[in-house]
Amino acid sequence: MGNFGVIAYMEPNRILDQNFPYTKSSDIYSFGVLMWEIFSGYAPFKDCDNKVALAFEINNGVREVTIPDTPIEYEGLYKNCWNQAPEQRPTTNKVLDEFEKMGFGINTRNKSIKNNENLDPDSQSNNESSAEYTQSSDQCS
Repeated sequence: MGNFGVIAYMEPNRILDQNFPYTKSSDIYSFGVLMWEIFSGYAPFKDCDNKVALAFEINNGVREVTIPDTPIEYEGLYKNCWNQAPEQRPTTNKVLDEFEKMGFGINTRNKSIKNNENLDPDSQSNNESSAEYTQSSDQCS
């Protein structure tokens, strides 16, 4: 069985080792890439046609180039999220705290999310998720 997912959003450890478990830090890595995409307006590595080469580059620490005029706090957060080492990535609560510091406060309705209230206990696990993944068909030429 091969890797599942879109290479540009896949954490480097999973690219290197298909048995590396998907964890919360895997999601944080992907979220960091998504943060970059939201600010840039482009899909990550949109001009890369060779997905094998891209996987190699990402595994060796290559990340997208910072977009000019990105707020420094926002840039710092997404760069922390896509840290090569999973244990160095921020937690979900740390990400929320950083968004609050940037002025993206959470309203009272969403405070229950930050406090992990009303969430399915299975969603709090660091174990491999039960979500179904489909194998990426975007093979490079």
